[in-house]
Amino acid sequence: MKQLSLHLTVCGTILALLMTACLSLSPTSPPPAPTPTRVPKPTTVIETRLTAAERRAIFDTVWQTINDEYFDPTFGGLDWQAIGDEYRQRLATVQDDDTFWRQVLNPMLWELGVSHLVALPPELATMIDRMTFATGSLGMDVRLLDGMAVVTQVVEVSPADEAGLRPGFVITSVDG
Repeated sequence: MKQLSLHLTVCGTILALLMTACLSLSPTSPPPAPTPTRVPKPTTVIETRLTAAERRAIFDTVWQTINDEYFDPTFGGLDWQAIGDEYRQRLATVQDDDTFWRQVLNPMLWELGVSHLVALPPELATMIDRMTFATGSLGMDVRLLDGMAVVTQVVEVSPADEAGLRPGFVITSVDG
């Protein structure tokens, strides 16, 4: 069996929380300007190189990794076992790698509703903007608890510590 490289990234939900914003317009506000039309970039086609057994092994590894390592042991109230069973049935009909990555494996991960959770074949992993996975830290951990962004850990002498953040603080807004 050839050796496979699997890139599985899990990032917290804080980015999604921080980027969520509501825009309310008063009745007297002018309508928003039309957005310019964007020309979509061509989609990269993933060549079929994997056997059905290799796709199954990758699927099982990803499913088990999430099962064992996911930050929320309740999976946000979802039945991770049932999700795995459903997508394993879909996997049985897959004939090519493109369908495997785009219509089975990643949609299964996206069921969890967490941003930045993705599995990539090696040929696509090199195409990701390096800033997407740049290292660095604010020195804190934030978790979504009961619908609130709660600071759960602050590293001493970190930017978060120097800003006065403490475990238990709830993030209610950013920049005001």
